Amino acid sequence: MPLPFILPILKTTLSTMVTAFFTERVIMATCLEILKYLSRRSSNTVDDKIVAMLEKSIAEKNKS
Repeated sequence: MPLPFILPILKTTLSTMVTAFFTERVIMATCLEILKYLSRRSSNTVDDKIVAMLEKSIAEKNKS
C-alpha cells in the first residue's frame, strides 16, 4: 500500500505551496501599502492614478 509513503511527500509539497502563496500575498500587500503612503506624500496626481490601477489589478488577481 503506497499511501503511507505518499502522505509525507504530499504534506511537504502542500505546505511549501501554501507558504509561498501567502508569502507572495503579504509581500504584495506590504509593497502596495508603501506605495500608497509615498503617493499620498507627493503633490502630483499621476502616481496616485498608478497606485489605484495597481491596487485594482491586485484585487482582480486575488479574486480569481
